[in-house]
Amino acid sequence: MTYRSLYWDDNGARLKNFSGAAKSGAVSVVKIEIEVSHPFRFASLLQDLAEIRRDQDAPENKPASTPAPKRAAARRAIACQPPLLLTHRRD
Repeated sequence: MTYRSLYWDDNGARLKNFSGAAKSGAVSVVKIEIEVSHPFRFASLLQDLAEIRRDQDAPENKPASTPAPKRAAARRAIACQPPLLLTHRRD
């Protein structure tokens, strides 16, 4: 499990508003509004959010796909056949 956090000092930004919406049996949503007075703090917050999104979309976080069963069955069918006779036989 990975924990992610955003932080700032009170001089650069402040929490303006937040709200949440919860649905039974579904994903809940939290919305956060932050007022930023310094351009550097604004850019830093956006970079932090972009890094979180990039980490969440990384391939190691996605479940691996399972191989197709048809492909495995085809390999078994070939393996079950008798070996080919490649030598020349004179009777």
